[in-house]
Amino acid sequence: MLAARAELMALPVDRRCAVLADPDRLRAAGMTWESPAGWLQGPMDAAAWEAVLDRWPGRGRW
Repeated sequence: MLAARAELMALPVDRRCAVLADPDRLRAAGMTWESPAGWLQGPMDAAAWEAVLDRWPGRGRW
């Protein structure tokens, strides 16, 4: 998990939004639904929220 998290943190900021479409990669890195807001280093736009909200536990898709 730590290696997966370090890999995500090392991604250039401009490539991070694309990773939101891969929930398995986010889960492997131990990211919660709150994590992307800081990790993206910018505001969560509608596309970012749509990519993450319904994929975390308690929201019905995982």
